[in-house]
Amino acid sequence: MIKILGILTALALVGTPLTGAHAASTRYKVSATVSDDKLDITSGDGSNRSTRIKGKVTGGPVKGKRVHIYYRNVSTKAAPRRFLRTARLSSSGRFSTTWRPKDGGRYEIDVVKQAGSGKRAGTDPTRVYVYQFVSLTHLFDRAASSGSGYTDRERFGNGTYYRDGYAILGGGRAVFDTRGFHCMRVNFKTGLSTRSSASRGTIRVTQRRTLVTRSMSKGQVYKASKTVQKKMNASDKITFSVDRRDDIGDQSRLRFVVGRPVAACTYPTRSAPYR
Repeated sequence: MIKILGILTALALVGTPLTGAHAASTRYKVSATVSDDKLDITSGDGSNRSTRIKGKVTGGPVKGKRVHIYYRNVSTKAAPRRFLRTARLSSSGRFSTTWRPKDGGRYEIDVVKQAGSGKRAGTDPTRVYVYQFVSLTHLFDRAASSGSGYTDRERFGNGTYYRDGYAILGGGRAVFDTRGFHCMRVNFKTGLSTRSSASRGTIRVTQRRTLVTRSMSKGQVYKASKTVQKKMNASDKITFSVDRRDDIGDQSRLRFVVGRPVAACTYPTRSAPYR
């Protein structure tokens, strides 16, 4: 009798319909990537400003269905998750769409295939670093600087000038805290100011190691070479310093200008930045 009851119980279980939890015991598998994970939205020739988000969904018939794509800029203070768009799946489950970001930052991209047809939702994250040249005025470290300050359109000894710069006196330094924004290239112009009564001096650009040292006479202007620009690293603050001249009693007589210092960073300019 016990044996017969056991058989009947087993048959009853076989005939019982699956619950929702059992029916959705498998999930869609999403595989996502990008064609280029490092973009430069201020590139001079307009290239390298967009990337293709692409990949494949498996786990069931998906032809004609869509994936939902979201992004989050983790270099911003709020870092909200935002919907980008959907992309249609092919008969083989593949998808592809072009994305052209508008602001610098480190972006996390999520591609989501929503639940359906008895399958649980699937997702796959990927990442894109979006660089842009930003003025180092955003990153001036006032506490670490001395004998320096912001100046605008101050002329070099040859009469030329640039917007947004820093004047540095003899023995002074201007420090910029670029850490946390993956800065990888720096550009600037420098020379003695027309306001300098000293006719010669030496300026150094350092990041733990020296990027460049220039001993200059009034009227000369140095523009950072491509080799110097690429020496920048993402780990250290960058410092512009003017050597003190012991033969000058008043160091304010020696005055350099660093014109329009910029760096290629993942620093956002349309939202509050976050390291």
